[in-house]
Amino acid sequence: MTHEKQASARQGFWHLWGWPLALAFVTLTGLTAALFSEGGFGDWLASACLAAPVLACVWFGWLRRSKRRQTAAEDGPDPTPSAQP
Repeated sequence: MTHEKQASARQGFWHLWGWPLALAFVTLTGLTAALFSEGGFGDWLASACLAAPVLACVWFGWLRRSKRRQTAAEDGPDPTPSAQP
């Protein structure tokens, strides 16, 4: 494999798996902090780390979808014919 192909493969790997791996690391940190902490900073760290994946799901799943629906409604009906039963 040439150097350019290796660099491209590495870049493709991080482009695809970077955010899921970061969320996994944050979640593992939160679960570990929740397991071993006995109050104070550990509880706050666990709460923040475990809230991050929930907030990411809300942002990318719910809020962005409703924005797309709103923009589609403002643009008017879809010009492509749809098969109706």
